[in-house]
Amino acid sequence: MKNKVYYIYKNLYLKFGDNPASVKARTSKQQQLRFEYLVNCANLKSNDSILDVGSGLGNFLFYLRKKKLRCNYTGIDFYEQFIKISKKKFKKDNNSQFLQLDISHHKIKKKYDWVVLSGTFNDKHRRSYLEMLKILTKMFKACKKGIIFNSLSKYVDFEDKSLFYSHPDKIFKFCVQNLSKYIILKTDYQLKKGTIPFEYTMCVKKK
Repeated sequence: MKNKVYYIYKNLYLKFGDNPASVKARTSKQQQLRFEYLVNCANLKSNDSILDVGSGLGNFLFYLRKKKLRCNYTGIDFYEQFIKISKKKFKKDNNSQFLQLDISHHKIKKKYDWVVLSGTFNDKHRRSYLEMLKILTKMFKACKKGIIFNSLSKYVDFEDKSLFYSHPDKIFKFCVQNLSKYIILKTDYQLKKGTIPFEYTMCVKKK
């Protein structure tokens, strides 16, 4: 049975189509800025293999190619229409593939240099926090070099009741105790002028 989050994205896509709004991004510019911090956090290379968890409409792959990074890319998402659109957009990109897969319910059978997740943890449901820890653990098991992800921060002056926020220090502690002690945590960037930083990016490395 498909869950509530699935239908949220289905309805967003039916409303906005191939647009960042379908994956809850305010603007394309803000989404690209978020990707910039993800890439810089880990210093991705063109010969790296990447698994993009919650790949949406393939916008992270578009960013990578725009930056001349020819990484071997795999995008996974649970919404079949996102996968269909992404395959069509990048059918000439021989170093990429898109697969329909829900990381919450399936194992990642292959190993990738980097496992990346952007925006997916913002979805709010009854088990958001525990699900976040579960997915981080799965991501780390599937990586060779490390994982990179972002999340909305609890240390803000306003919270949207429909979104999930996490404490960066608690997630840092979980990663140190359960995954690796080689961690980069970025909390100093703004995605919107005139506001305090409302999200963070973390990179957890194998060594």
